[in-house]
Amino acid sequence: MTIEEEGRIVGFMSLVKELISERMILDLIQVDKNFRGQGIGRILWEKAVEEARLNGARELYVSVCPSEETIDFSNILCNSYFTDGGPVVVFKKETKIVCIVMAVYLSLNMVMNFGSKSKKEKCIMTPLSFVAAVCFWITALV
Repeated sequence: MTIEEEGRIVGFMSLVKELISERMILDLIQVDKNFRGQGIGRILWEKAVEEARLNGARELYVSVCPSEETIDFSNILCNSYFTDGGPVVVFKKETKIVCIVMAVYLSLNMVMNFGSKSKKEKCIMTPLSFVAAVCFWITALV
């Protein structure tokens, strides 16, 4: 679903319409930064909930990237929206576990690359592993 303003897409969402154990996945929800705070995210969220219910979902899975705006938006909707007996939102638990595992793996990978005799691994792979590990650690600890 998209929301347009003067022929320009200002918000969109993607819902995976495949039931997995009575659960649907809200894959993506995005609002143009110039149009945030105008209720567009809420409209997209309500459409996702409506679509999930119409397709028989009892849960709506939401995985949130660790940006302050995204977490604030999700906390407001996920924690207060489903008081009417609607779908339960599964929020961040699985994501945190995966992020911790990946962060540990990439941290060890970084150390191994740094100790390698290969110049490519030392100069290219070590910084890449470092950046990826930092991203996963931040995500896991937020």
